[in-house]
Amino acid sequence: MDEAAIVLEQRTPALRRYAYALVRQHEAARGAVVEAQVEARELELTGQCDLVFGNQPKRCLAQHLAERAQIAAPRSSGPRPFDGLRIIDLGIIVAGGELSRLFGDLGAEVIKVESAAYPDGLRQARVGDAMSESFAWTHRNNLAFGVDLRDEAGKQVFGRLVADADAVFADFKPKLSDAARETPYLFLGNIQPQLQVEVREQVGAKLVAADTMNYWINNTPAELREMLERVDLLVINDAEAREIAKEANLVRAARRILTMGPKRLVVKRGEYGAAMFTAHSYFATPAYPLEEVFDPTGAGDSFAGGFMGYLAATDSADEATVRRAIIYGAVMASFNVEEFGCERLRKLTYDEINARFRELRAFSNFEEAHTLPF
Repeated sequence: MDEAAIVLEQRTPALRRYAYALVRQHEAARGAVVEAQVEARELELTGQCDLVFGNQPKRCLAQHLAERAQIAAPRSSGPRPFDGLRIIDLGIIVAGGELSRLFGDLGAEVIKVESAAYPDGLRQARVGDAMSESFAWTHRNNLAFGVDLRDEAGKQVFGRLVADADAVFADFKPKLSDAARETPYLFLGNIQPQLQVEVREQVGAKLVAADTMNYWINNTPAELREMLERVDLLVINDAEAREIAKEANLVRAARRILTMGPKRLVVKRGEYGAAMFTAHSYFATPAYPLEEVFDPTGAGDSFAGGFMGYLAATDSADEATVRRAIIYGAVMASFNVEEFGCERLRKLTYDEINARFRELRAFSNFEEAHTLPF
């Protein structure tokens, strides 16, 4: 294992703080590793990772954990259901990672196997971050193992690993229930494009929307094009639109994507709002102005949920309804980033949602100008 992720999460009524540190072999070689005693177990932690707690000065994560370890003696939680079980995890992104995480949380030894050439798409992080929060949370209690399965030596190593395992997680194949097949509004979440196609073929929806990401754009372009031919609407961010179209100008990129299958393209633009392109129209909405953004994770998914939820609730997909759905998507995304995870969404009321919808609509409303005299 060439890396280990340690996630620290401390929650109080007034403040929720989270941080993570990544330890790599090259950091050890540079002498940037210190030892800390945590729950009676020796851990090597990077001494170069700064951590900010509220308004306190930056501190080393290793130092903080070492101090915390002296506060109370460790307590045993007792045996767990999957103690002694070894799982080899080949899953990626959310579904595969969440499955193995559940087993790891319940005591199993989970070994995540990756290739450096095709790493887990969940690893994509903000510029300057060593690891994405999503990858760290999803793969807690996992060991990491890198191997090239195309290489003969790599195959032999993997074979010995599997021979000593109780289960291997791989090859997710979605099979929908009869009720799920009847859904009129289908959103294909961000997974392997071929799996999105398999789900699409099982559902006779009146409107099908989809999401994707740069990992699939770069590594499975043929499968992605096949998926685009089968959807009515694509929801992506501006960088992904440019990547798919191989075009820096967003307007030209949108025009090109619309020739690939989707009749509508909705582009998420973060703090700048969202825009919709069709062959004959354009619509844009600003983002709801916020003084503080606590956690941007999940903002895109919240947008898609609000967008699709409104279409399903109104059972309509005409131009006016889709435009309102985009505003509701922006509203839900704005609530999502106000607190950690889904905590803000859990407390939402319909009155709050509708009030913010009216505010956002008013921000961009203006009267028609009188004809100029020249």
